Amino acid sequence: MEAGDDTIHYAQIADEVITPAIKDDAVKTKGFFIYPSQLFENAANRASENECLNTDLAHIFKAIESSAHGYPSERAIKGLFADFDTTSNRLGNTVTDKNKRLAMVLVFLL
Repeated sequence: MEAGDDTIHYAQIADEVITPAIKDDAVKTKGFFIYPSQLFENAANRASENECLNTDLAHIFKAIESSAHGYPSERAIKGLFADFDTTSNRLGNTVTDKNKRLAMVLVFLL
């Protein structure tokens, strides 16, 4: 997305500046699209304060898969995150417990 330009930091760009042409080009060249706010770096940085982390992650996974709809990469991307159940009781019995565990994992990976 940065095309080798060191002055551009995609993770810091506001989602609102992303045009349909940018999305289209990303899917055509990369096979999928992800908004800056959805990047792992940004999700992990907000993880410990995000009370909706488990559902936000599920929405991000769905958005990535949906971005390829109608493109040649759709078959490769569809179902990519099917095994990631961010609402599983294995993460905890409450939403708070699930979010804490997910946040720990994300921060560890960051």
